[in-house]
Amino acid sequence: MKIAKKIFSVFLIVCLITTVMPYDLLHNVKADDVESDHEFILTNEEQDVVEESLNDELSTELDTENNEELHVEVAEVSRDFLIVETTYEDDENEAKFEMEFSFETEEIIMITEHREEGKVVEGQYEIEILEVNDDSYVFNFIDLNTGEEHIVDSTKIEASALPVAIYFIGSQVARITVQHIGKKAILKIGKKTFQAKSKDAAKKATVNFSNFTTNAGGKTVYFTKSKMQHILQNHHPNYWTGKSGKSMFDPSLSVNQVKNIVTNVINSNKTTIGNALKKGNSVNVYKTINGVRYKVNIGKDGYVKSAYPV
Repeated sequence: MKIAKKIFSVFLIVCLITTVMPYDLLHNVKADDVESDHEFILTNEEQDVVEESLNDELSTELDTENNEELHVEVAEVSRDFLIVETTYEDDENEAKFEMEFSFETEEIIMITEHREEGKVVEGQYEIEILEVNDDSYVFNFIDLNTGEEHIVDSTKIEASALPVAIYFIGSQVARITVQHIGKKAILKIGKKTFQAKSKDAAKKATVNFSNFTTNAGGKTVYFTKSKMQHILQNHHPNYWTGKSGKSMFDPSLSVNQVKNIVTNVINSNKTTIGNALKKGNSVNVYKTINGVRYKVNIGKDGYVKSAYPV
């Protein structure tokens, strides 16, 4: 039974990595349908870190012994799908699982291979999500070969027609994978996919940024490095930190080009800005550049607060 429980733990994390994605991973961010040659996905370095942490924690959580081998690999991540491969092996048992999740259709397909009474048994299942919470889940496994359906409820460990090697693949692997991968936000613009970055990405990109000041009707307008970082982190796909509901600049625009857009909008609206600041008011100003309308918000203190396409 110990082996069965471990296999159960392995399997359900592979399930949950995909089941959580539609809710936690794929944030539908407001953005123009921009075509660009730039595409960002999970980098090789990030993938290595995820896999190392994943396998270390799994070995600890599942209390694997010297004669047992457990390995989970993020085999492939693209703009269209994610594949996770999992293997478990000891002196007598071996099980392999390949899980593919489609970002577009949210379809989850699992291919299995395990030994049962000395024979290799293969299977293929579609996993239907019935319920997913922080500490529980209910899945419907649909056997694509026979059409039979099997409910797996994490709160009820009971007899099932599913093979033991499939039914008992479990919660610990699910939890850990979700922690390391499932909470990574992804932004989709047109056919391009962008992974959420840390705040350091925008900071590094603005190392050479020079603060901008200008006079608007006798009032000074300021555009600082910190506000440029804020704009990039919220509105540029290459430096976006994961907040949803944000409009996005064209990902092909450089930091300097974004700065030029902001200063262009300011310079074209100096009278409006000056009049507002004299009254002690903040102000929103707009300009269309290369067919895209941009908005710049300036606080009553004269500092640029935000800027983005509308």
